[in-house]
Amino acid sequence: MNAPTSGRHRPQRGFTLIELMMAVACIGILASLALPSYQSYVYRAKASEVLLVIDKARTALAALQAERGVSIGRPLIVSFNPSGGPDEPALMGCVLPAAELSCGNSGMRPVTGMRQRELDFPHLGVHLAVSAGDSYMTKKPGQFKITVSEEPRFNQGSPAKRDAARQIVLAVHHELKSAAFASKLGTGSASLYFNLSGIQP
Repeated sequence: MNAPTSGRHRPQRGFTLIELMMAVACIGILASLALPSYQSYVYRAKASEVLLVIDKARTALAALQAERGVSIGRPLIVSFNPSGGPDEPALMGCVLPAAELSCGNSGMRPVTGMRQRELDFPHLGVHLAVSAGDSYMTKKPGQFKITVSEEPRFNQGSPAKRDAARQIVLAVHHELKSAAFASKLGTGSASLYFNLSGIQP
């Protein structure tokens, strides 16, 4: 004879379909809110590498102005060293008389403090360009322009990498626009205008 049981034994029951659907919907909503923040954090972290080089470029321009008597604000193009590899001095400063539109090799001077490879970021898909005196916004002494842009030669055939590079450009622009006296944001590129002194014109 079985022993008497106290109370009723309730069978275990699982989640209903509605409960499962509600749980999945809640997880989806939380993920959709968290993903953009996470992606923004990732792009800002990648942009920090570019920001370090931009700061280094500013220091190199200040040294160029101090050591060689070059007045930043006159036409100055910072470009690749045509005769060197990635470990060669990175920037070549081309100081031009106002009437000249281009410069030959005789006008090229190495800018110390940076290496060639610091202008390109193949793993990020972006390129950095530095100039002064090439537009009305950088005509005054001490003014220069930094342009960071998505570089097609790094991202060709990869729309995902191109889009990531453009997000990095936006992150750089967002971080530096408050320090610049002017900025221009285009599709895949951002130009920021600075003073070596940090004082607004």
